[in-house]
Order: sequence, then structure tokens, then C-alpha cells
Amino acid sequence: MPTDTSNNTQIVIHRQPKAQGKVAVFGIVRNEMYLLPHLLEHYRRLDVKDFWFHDDQSDDGTFEFLMRQPDVGVTRSQTRFGDKVDDKIFGYRVKNIIPRGLLRNRWVATLDADEFMVLPPGIDTLPQLALSLERNNLIVARALMMDFFPQTLESLRSAKMEQTPFELCPFFDPWERLEWPDNMFNVTGISVADGVRPRILKELLDRRTRFPAFMKDYKFANVNKTPIAFWNEGMHAFSAHRTSVAPSDKVQLVLAHFKFYPGHEARTDEAVVAGVHWKSASEYHILKAANEQLMTWPLQGPRTQRFTGKDDLAKTGLLYSRLE
Repeated sequence: MPTDTSNNTQIVIHRQPKAQGKVAVFGIVRNEMYLLPHLLEHYRRLDVKDFWFHDDQSDDGTFEFLMRQPDVGVTRSQTRFGDKVDDKIFGYRVKNIIPRGLLRNRWVATLDADEFMVLPPGIDTLPQLALSLERNNLIVARALMMDFFPQTLESLRSAKMEQTPFELCPFFDPWERLEWPDNMFNVTGISVADGVRPRILKELLDRRTRFPAFMKDYKFANVNKTPIAFWNEGMHAFSAHRTSVAPSDKVQLVLAHFKFYPGHEARTDEAVVAGVHWKSASEYHILKAANEQLMTWPLQGPRTQRFTGKDDLAKTGLLYSRLE
């Protein structure tokens, strides 16, 4: 069983997947009964044969649902995601403990439950992507995290659980300017105001919404991630956005990011109270205010497009592969 050796924090394996494929999906989840069935279906279509989820003491049926899935491995711990272990949040430790302990020398897609990967034209499955990376002597692949959203927040109130995130939130904003140099960890230039969440924040500030004092120096979260990695001896995840290996610009994926879905209000409220996410959950304070004030406000902006398939993203130049 994997253990955080710094203080002997035990992670218990409750079940293991029955099969093993070329690429495993790994994530930490809590109370994701809307997203998880859709997430599993999405990545099964990308030919993922085994999943590993660390369940952060869910109480909505998530744990029981995962335990019924034959291709899913499930771990748990008495230590919660936001608990500090030697001055570091335990959840960030888990993002290294599980791949190192259970997925060593394998390709791993590390994802949150609200991140649905879109592969470039010409690459239809994650095993195909992994083989292409191997042919090009690469061990990581980068991705842009792009918010997908509905016409209005109010429209989600009549949504049905069986409707997919892409059906409920078909809109996205391609950035007019985005610079991410080769072998650099982070995006170096972006027209950040093109996105839906900056647009929401501007509207809230125009309405003189008051936010906690710690948000006075708020900056938008990075849109870059390195979700695909081959977990050899030297691989390490420093954060949700960065591994120990800088990614090549030969291939760029997109993570369709669904912050808005049926029941997202409860998740937002819980995150605000817990305060363990990035910058004391600043992003969730913005979303909470939006849920309170902007339910009928149209979310589309001047660059908004409707998603119908991967070609829509490829045409923007943000989704591509130049792998040989």
C-alpha cells in the first residue's frame, strides 16, 4: 500500500482495476456523482482501460459508485485533501504518492473530475498519443485548460443528470493571443480577458461586489497544465500545473474544463468554506458571487464559439500535433 513516508500517512487500496492499458487515468475526487459517470465514459472512448481515483471521503455515493466499476482502482485515507502534512497540503502529496507507488514506469493522465481531454486531429486515443510521444522521445505532453460554459447559469437548474457536460456547456472562448514557448513550464503571454471567468469577475466588480481582503492581489490562475506524463524514477508533480519535465511544443492538447454543471453551487460553497484550493479558493469566491448575482446574465463574450467537435479547437490553432 502506498504511504507518505514523511509521516507514515497510510493510503488504503479498496479495489484494483481488473485490466491494465497503455495509459492510466488518475485523479483525486470528492462528491462527484454528476461528473464521474460522464468522465469515465469520455476516457473509455479514448481507450483508457484502467482508472485510479483517490476518494477524499465522499459522502454522496461517489465511493460506492467507483467501487462498482470493474476498470477502476480506488484508494482512501483518514487524512483529508486539505489537511497539512509537514506544512504541505496532503492532496498535493497524493498526486505524487499514487503514481509513484502504483503506476511507476507507466503513462499516466493526471486529471480532475471536471477536466475532459480533447486530442488533436489525427490522434484518436490516449494509447495512440503515448506511442507518438515515445516515437518522438518525449515523456510529457502539455495542455491548455479551457473553460466550457452554458448560455446562462440559470439554464443548469433544469438540467438532467444524464446530459453530458458538453451538452450543457457547449461554449468556449479561444484566446486571441497565447504564447507558450518550447520547453517552458508556463504560458508566457495570454489575452486573459477573453475568458469567461475574467468576464464574470469584471461584471461582478462593475456591480461593486465585495470580496475578501486576501483577494486584493488576485491574479487569474494559469491555463497551462502537463496532464500526460511517463512516471519514471525522476518524474515529480510540483503542482496541478507543473511536473519536473518542461513540455515540448510539438503537441498541445486541450482540457475542456467544466466549472459549471448540475450541483456546482454546493461544490463551490464547500470549497469557499474549506479554503484549501489555489490562493485560498479565490476562484471559488468569484464563482459563489456569480451564483448569487449573475444567474440570468449572458455568459458569452465577443470571441465565444460553440463546440461541435475537436476541429473547432484545431481551427483556433490552440489544439495541434506536429509529432512525427
